Parts: sequence; C-alpha cells; structure tokens
Amino acid sequence: MLLVWILVGSVAGVLMLAAVPVEVAFRLESHDGRGEAGGTVRWLFGMARVRLGKGKRRARAARRRFTDRSQQGSGHAAGRLVAVLGTEGFPSRLLRLAHDLLRRIRIRELSLRVRLGLDDPADTGRLWALLGPLAGILAMLPVAHIAVEPQFTSSAFDIDMRSRIRLVPLRLLLTVLIFALSPGTLRALRAARAAAR
Repeated sequence: MLLVWILVGSVAGVLMLAAVPVEVAFRLESHDGRGEAGGTVRWLFGMARVRLGKGKRRARAARRRFTDRSQQGSGHAAGRLVAVLGTEGFPSRLLRLAHDLLRRIRIRELSLRVRLGLDDPADTGRLWALLGPLAGILAMLPVAHIAVEPQFTSSAFDIDMRSRIRLVPLRLLLTVLIFALSPGTLRALRAARAAAR
C-alpha cells in the first residue's frame, strides 16, 4: 500500500510541476548553410533559469550534418512529406493543432522571416498550401511580424526568428497527445511508412 501512495504522490508532484508556467525567450538564424540558435528558459517564476544554445560553431556543424543527411535522403523525404500532406484529414488536423497550441501559449513577442523551397517546385507548392494558412493564422497575432516566402527555383531554407512566450507544459502535453492519437495523424504515419518502403 505504501508503494501505491508513493507512486500516486510522485505522479501528483510531476503534474504539479508541469502545471507551473514556463517563460521561453528564443532566437534562431539560418542563412546559406550557416546557423545560430540560443535562448533562455525561466521556470518557477524566475527562480530556475537555463540557457539554451552552444554558440555559432556547434550550430553550424549541426546545420552541416542536417544538410548532408537531407541531401542523402532528399528524394525519400520529399516522398514521405507529399504522402503525409496528401493523407485525408491530416492537413486540417495539423491546422487545428496549430490553432490549439496558439490558444495555450501566450506569445509576448514573435518575429519570423522564412524563405523555403524543395527540389521539386510541385512539392514546394504542396508545402506552401499547408504553411501559407499557418503563416496567416500567426500573422493575426497583434505581437507578431510574419513573412513566409516560397522559393520555387531551387531548394532553400532560410529563417530568422525571435520569440518570447509563456506556456504551461501540462496543457501543451495534453494537446499534443490528443493530436498524436487522432485518426488523421495515425493515417499520416501509416502513409509515411508506406512511402519510405
């Protein structure tokens, strides 16, 4: 019986800690294969603080590793992306997830400039069909400055982002779990696995 009470108390303690708001300040820059990321996480009303980011060198090395891997499997990745986006009900479910997450995150500041493109212009168009409405939803926020541009002539991924947000981890976890277990998401996972074969 004591073991049960210890287990219940541990779960309750974790849930209480996950219900404490977290403040995150984050920056991300990536241009022409060079990137830099960093930020600060404040928890327990500022009593706990963690710095994010390891500097330019590691960010650039991570970008090179990501670029090498994406070049090696770019055809498979594009095929999986098209299969996922073509799954019935998944794009609308993804938009709903973005809407639900935005309702649960208090955005203090958001500045985002993105230029992206895939090897195939048709794949870029399909991706833009999903990201365009997401960018429109984000642009409606009074604290947001959003600019997302498609690149149809070549593959590209340039991003410059600054954000400052406040969130409750427990509420986000529940939202993501509901999304992950929804029928549309499960169908998209099956389609991605089928496209990878």
